[in-house]
Amino acid sequence: MIAGAMIQDWGLNEDEARRRVVAQKQWSELEEEILAAAGGDWAGAIVHHETDGSREFLTSSEASAQRLRGVIRQAGGLSEATGTAARVTVVQHSMDELRAAASDLNTALSRSGVAGGTAGVNIVANGLTVTVPTDQALDEARRSGELTVPQSLSATENNSRAEATAAPFREAFAVEVLRTNSLDSGEQACDNSGWRHNLAGTEVLSCDAPLRGGVFMVSSRSKSAPVLNDVRRALCSVGFLVRSLANNLPLVVTAGHCAHDDPATATDERNGAGDRGRGWRTYQPTLGSTHWVGTWWDSVYDARGDMGIVIVPNYADGSGWGVNPRVFVQVDPDGSRPITQTIDWYPINALGNMDAVGVGDYLCRTGAVTFSDCGARTELDGRGGSGALFPTFNDWASCQGDSGGPVYANGRAYGIHQGAENQSYTAPWDVVVPGETAFVDLRCSYESGNSPIGVTPGLGRVQPLADLLDDLRVRLVTTANP
Repeated sequence: MIAGAMIQDWGLNEDEARRRVVAQKQWSELEEEILAAAGGDWAGAIVHHETDGSREFLTSSEASAQRLRGVIRQAGGLSEATGTAARVTVVQHSMDELRAAASDLNTALSRSGVAGGTAGVNIVANGLTVTVPTDQALDEARRSGELTVPQSLSATENNSRAEATAAPFREAFAVEVLRTNSLDSGEQACDNSGWRHNLAGTEVLSCDAPLRGGVFMVSSRSKSAPVLNDVRRALCSVGFLVRSLANNLPLVVTAGHCAHDDPATATDERNGAGDRGRGWRTYQPTLGSTHWVGTWWDSVYDARGDMGIVIVPNYADGSGWGVNPRVFVQVDPDGSRPITQTIDWYPINALGNMDAVGVGDYLCRTGAVTFSDCGARTELDGRGGSGALFPTFNDWASCQGDSGGPVYANGRAYGIHQGAENQSYTAPWDVVVPGETAFVDLRCSYESGNSPIGVTPGLGRVQPLADLLDDLRVRLVTTANP
């Protein structure tokens, strides 16, 4: 799957693509050593697919650069075996410095009245990027109500405000201001755009027990999600299986904005408040019926990030969902099997660290609506609806309902699908939910002229998994630690 994506993106032959897949996998096994060597000076990594596939580690001090070079020397046989080299470059700013500056710049943009302006981190430039909407995007925002934009505000004036706001930051950071024809489309699970459908429905992803990442969950109630059976219900994807640090009970992670959109609070859910207290359900095809997954237990949806957990009460092996660290994939994300193969048992062996994923490294994701694809990390960490900065990846399709789906590669769990970033086209779509009727007018993002099936994908955002496990007081379930 990753090899196929590399061949398509870079025109590589099959042998060269496989070689680079092996290199990424082997470097991923050194994530802990690499990040420990860089410490607080870490500034990211870049994979140069445009040339020889070599890897460049970025750090902000010579002392940490020397430690990183030591890690590379110890892994010398690794790069020789795969034919890819690695080097270290000292840059001006650490990733921590860039993220703090982007947060400050986002606050300043809001105070300056810049409509639709968002700031993010550019890893390759070791600086910041600000995106502001064009006239076309501002007009669309006015019509849709997505933003409150004064009629007198033009894109030129809006851009001037953004430039003036960015000016003080340029004293310390490289800042690029870009115009975009698409505003941040926010999260994909739970906003009803009110569009009319123009694409016939396809069934969302469902699987028999054991419960696994990528299958759909539908809520009992929602404040603003599309209508299903005359009731607004949120459609999201299961991420990864986790366990409570307090009592070892099983839960699943998904997007926090799925809970954010639910009219029931976490307390309501824990107390079983009426129908809302029954929470989320999915479908088992062999049995031909829907089954409850569980109820909301806790969530984060703020500047820390976007992730929630659903407790799974019916978990006993043999009689319920089963506890098994699996992810559904359409094709194998390690690139070792034919790209047309469906694998419903892909194992999760370890927790991956998103900070160690370089620009150009490929990760895969599965969503309940658009299923599986792989894409390379971009240089941009973009701002999402919760106010946090999220890594972005190319070539990911995205529809409402994909939120919360697992992001993975090489047997490692890296994050969950959070949403979409500045996509070039959005369109409505109907999908069939097994055991129910159809969700209508789901909002999907892809390039004009393509349907979500066989889509030309856009830019997806990821909530790193490791960032919020401690906040939610859970641990990842893996094959080694079930």
